[in-house]
Amino acid sequence: MPWRLFRITDDAERQCVFVAGCMLLFWGVILLRNAWLSDDAYITFRVVDNFVHGHGLRWNVDQRVQVFTHPLWFFLLSALYFVTREIHFTAMFLSCALSLGVAALLFFRAAKSPYSVALTAAALTASKAFMDFSTSGLENPLSHLLLVLFLIVYLGNGTSDRRFFALFFIAGLATLNRMDTLLLYLPAIAAALVAKRSWKGIALAGLAFAPFVAWELFSIAYYGFPFPNTAYAKLITGVPQETLRLQGICYLANSLSMDPATLTVITLGGIAACFSPHRSRLLLVLAGTLSYLLYIVWIGGDFMSGRFLSIPMLAGMCLLLAVPIVHMRSPAITLTAIVMILGFAGQFPPLLSDARYGLGRGDTRDDKMVTDERANYYPYTGLLRVNRTVPLPMDHPWAQEGIALRTGGETVVATSAGAGFAGFFAGPRIHLVEPFAICDPLLARIRPDRWGMHGHFYRELPSGYLESLRTGQDVFEDPGLNAFHAKLRVITQGPLFTRDRLRAIVSMNFGRYDDLLPVKPPPKDISPTLPRPR
Repeated sequence: MPWRLFRITDDAERQCVFVAGCMLLFWGVILLRNAWLSDDAYITFRVVDNFVHGHGLRWNVDQRVQVFTHPLWFFLLSALYFVTREIHFTAMFLSCALSLGVAALLFFRAAKSPYSVALTAAALTASKAFMDFSTSGLENPLSHLLLVLFLIVYLGNGTSDRRFFALFFIAGLATLNRMDTLLLYLPAIAAALVAKRSWKGIALAGLAFAPFVAWELFSIAYYGFPFPNTAYAKLITGVPQETLRLQGICYLANSLSMDPATLTVITLGGIAACFSPHRSRLLLVLAGTLSYLLYIVWIGGDFMSGRFLSIPMLAGMCLLLAVPIVHMRSPAITLTAIVMILGFAGQFPPLLSDARYGLGRGDTRDDKMVTDERANYYPYTGLLRVNRTVPLPMDHPWAQEGIALRTGGETVVATSAGAGFAGFFAGPRIHLVEPFAICDPLLARIRPDRWGMHGHFYRELPSGYLESLRTGQDVFEDPGLNAFHAKLRVITQGPLFTRDRLRAIVSMNFGRYDDLLPVKPPPKDISPTLPRPR
């Protein structure tokens, strides 16, 4: 199949390997110069810290709530943190190692000429989305690696049971790493399953997805719910679907303005797949990529510019490399020039990023509140910002707030700071309540009051909520919330294996307590009233 078509001479192969090595070194330097961590990553880091220190898979140690969306990434981080006992550079260099692995596979395995190696390096460097989220502390680097491994198997030769199992196993791991990425793999693995047409194929597919199924069973048993808390906080909000679709389109428009290389590579990959002599398989990869993009638009995109576009960009690059003409001199040089021009046409090219990135930028949001997240946090978490006096990201105001909470007298505290830095540095003694409901099981199920940046759906704290958390007795003014929270408390704080908890889990997941929640109008969009970017 496409990635194995080319027979090259020894001299040509040596030249290709030499260029690939040089490009890997070049790209690695750019990667390190752009390396950073986000506040959202520290939400996971707090659970990692609690888990390693024996407090369970919890954000607030007195509640079982799944606040992370990436179980596989979480356990990989936890294993390394258990050894290093240092989270910032552990996460950063793990991300860099995985991202270098992705680049190495593309340069040495997928690219078949020096010209296509140069094209690949240009695309990975020019895409701000890919560069920004090849680190950040989020799960993207592991998702990138699993996608490339999947395509190496999928576009290779052979029809053996081992290859069939590998396809489903990698897709299962990718789903375990982030559930919504299953859309990328679904057309390809569904076609493979149909082609197999046997009970043995179904059994192999089931066995390959066993890690994901095991996690889902554990999630229901331990947390009480099949999905992360963020799904309830961000996807069930009452915002009209047409508003979300418009926001999703604006998310793509932000990428086109700030980072034109990313959507261009996706488009070029789609065109290449349509006209390739091997398009039967490539079109299934394209269908998965388009399904994922449509899903991103459907949910309204994200507030982080490019976060959900790095994986489709990588898929587009792989589709390009699966077409023979791309490895020829003239087409490859032309495409490389186009990609590099588009990279420099973006507002903040990764190639020019240095230690001053984000300094003096002020408000980094566009008119639809999509933000350059790396600019927000690079001054506090960027690798080039390391100094010998203040550990990263200790000088960020939210980290300082968390440190102050750790030494304060209160144990249940409401905060408007980001849940990441503040929560991590507050330590396990503090039960933190943040109004965007990322980490709070009750607020996540209450319709938000207002929203601005997508994903930041603000809830007013119900009267009596903090007192209920402090005393362990429900004293809400709303009697419906008293009844609802009592059931939720059984799930998140009660003994794991009781008949009452099992009944509460089933009833809660089927919405039988939803009528106890307060009825609210759709949340008010306050983004027009927020300060505009400078």
